[in-house]
Amino acid sequence: WVARARATASGRRSFDDAIACFVEAHRAHVAAGDMRSAAQIGLYLGSFYTWSGAWEQAGESIEDALRVAGRLGADYLTLWGRYVRGKLEVETEPYEKASATLEAVAARGVSSPRIRAGALVFGAVAAQRVGRFDVAESWARSALALEPALVVMRAGSAALCRALLAQRRVGEAVLLEPALALRPELGAISEL
Repeated sequence: WVARARATASGRRSFDDAIACFVEAHRAHVAAGDMRSAAQIGLYLGSFYTWSGAWEQAGESIEDALRVAGRLGADYLTLWGRYVRGKLEVETEPYEKASATLEAVAARGVSSPRIRAGALVFGAVAAQRVGRFDVAESWARSALALEPALVVMRAGSAALCRALLAQRRVGEAVLLEPALALRPELGAISEL
């Protein structure tokens, strides 16, 4: 659990540091026989690997975590794993596949507004990448309506702003400025 806490704290500073700490935490949970926590850490790793462009490692972590979640009958971890797989697919697969995965997660994510909202935000990103800005706007607005967590509000507002700007709706996009303001107290990730 100490490695897990270090991973969470280091994730605000550096992807590399966070990944190293999450790998350590994953090994510790496996060694302790705590497979539920190991699967959870595997999903964190899947996200960090995706964000850092280590897509092969992301896929391996996600699939391993999904196998463990399936054996445990852990529906929440399975939903979370499918969500993380959807994030990876936004980066590595055609729009149709990524959006279908994320749409399925959003439809099944009723018990987790944060996962549902996250799937909608990543769906908006996927739609933007193929120029479907009306769809991106719809996904982003749906995400913002679901979850008031800061991370969702900022990411959802950014996705909505980009979709509005692409549609030349500058006046509406400007209204999102307060939600997009930099928050220096949150720190920065060095790779960005």
